[in-house]
Amino acid sequence: MLSRRGYEKVQQIVEGDEVLKHNERDNPMFGKDIFYMSILGTPSEKEPWMLQFGGHHLALNITVAGEQGILTPTLTGAQPALYTIDGKTIRPLGQESDKALALLNALDEGQRKQAILSYRVADLVLGPGQDGKTIQPEGLKASAMNSQQRTMLMDLVGEWANIVHESAASAADGPTQGRAGRHVVRLEREYYRRTRAQHHGLLPDSGTERGHRVCAATVGRRSFAACPYHVPRPDQRLRQEGHRKVKRILAAALLLSTGQFAFAHRLDEYLQATLISVEKTRALLKVRLTPGVAIVPIVLAEIDRNGDGVMSEVEQREYAERVVRDLVVTAGGERLTPRPVSAKFPTIEEMRDGSGEIQLQLETSLRNDIRNRSLTFENGHMRQISAYLANALVPSDPSVRIAGQYRNSSQSLYRLDYVVAGAGSDWAVWGCVRALGLLLLGRVVLSKRAPRF
Repeated sequence: MLSRRGYEKVQQIVEGDEVLKHNERDNPMFGKDIFYMSILGTPSEKEPWMLQFGGHHLALNITVAGEQGILTPTLTGAQPALYTIDGKTIRPLGQESDKALALLNALDEGQRKQAILSYRVADLVLGPGQDGKTIQPEGLKASAMNSQQRTMLMDLVGEWANIVHESAASAADGPTQGRAGRHVVRLEREYYRRTRAQHHGLLPDSGTERGHRVCAATVGRRSFAACPYHVPRPDQRLRQEGHRKVKRILAAALLLSTGQFAFAHRLDEYLQATLISVEKTRALLKVRLTPGVAIVPIVLAEIDRNGDGVMSEVEQREYAERVVRDLVVTAGGERLTPRPVSAKFPTIEEMRDGSGEIQLQLETSLRNDIRNRSLTFENGHMRQISAYLANALVPSDPSVRIAGQYRNSSQSLYRLDYVVAGAGSDWAVWGCVRALGLLLLGRVVLSKRAPRF
């Protein structure tokens, strides 16, 4: 499943989370005990199925379909970025950081200005539940680099791509000699047919034998009952975790469980992320507000004004209206009034465990007689405890093109410049026609008044 370096990196990420747990006074939200393994679908040599493994700052999603396999979506993060075990300094993402800085130093001043973003990014811009969306790209294109810089870039990308086992990469070009390309994932050797002995541990390598198989965590007609496993280290016994349910779904669908990975943002901030989609005559704004668990009481008090412990429909509507009043949207120097289209609130329990997200969908009309346009968005809601994100989606209408994006350092202030093909040109044509008509009319009038000889 993973290359040797990839497996080491995963181990270091998990160990780092255990260090984080102890540094946070045994905070139950962190640590190796909250990393999970799931099998989606039925493992098969022909039919698609999927394996997931992950936890805080780690998400591996491996889909296998016959001889083909794909490791996406994938996240490898680390917190802390550096820690010490037995006197040895560990940097799970050290190579990524070092190679990225080396590439940055290899850029000239103009390239570096494009590559470095001047604003803070507090959280994921797009994630689970937002499939099919693409944000407007920013930064330095690889095509603008020289050959040496592109080589360094591909080497950097390899730090993420090369965590997959070498056999998976070669499977794309066909089976390797002496080994079928489908033998990519090997989790455990459940039993030996002859001796009936069991081996509960990860296999030492990716090789396969006839007695090896991957078993789904279901109760069925098998020699020994299968169950989901938690694997802290490769040399430890697999421990049964009967309370963890494995849900069977079509393995071809890429699924990333949001509940297990809900703590990506800081716990003491109110994350407010806005996605803006511009069209010819309107702009759509989707605002996601996610309070960290430490400031949930403050946000709840702002919503539940009567303090009865319930977010009523009236309180939800009034809170959404207050959020909208704290937003300033202008276009061409004219202030616009966004209209609420929909509002979705989580339960209080979801907010208290850090997975609750308020979603507001807003809409505002835009003029259609200007070719070069600018839309400014400013979020002033609960500034003292908030962190902001603001991004534009790639327009679905090919006649609309993003020209530029500008933010302040906190992303509370955002300006979007864009161009609408054909806009204003019709008005210009009609203006020319009107001017020509007036000119002709004037000549007719003058010709009638002119004296005749």
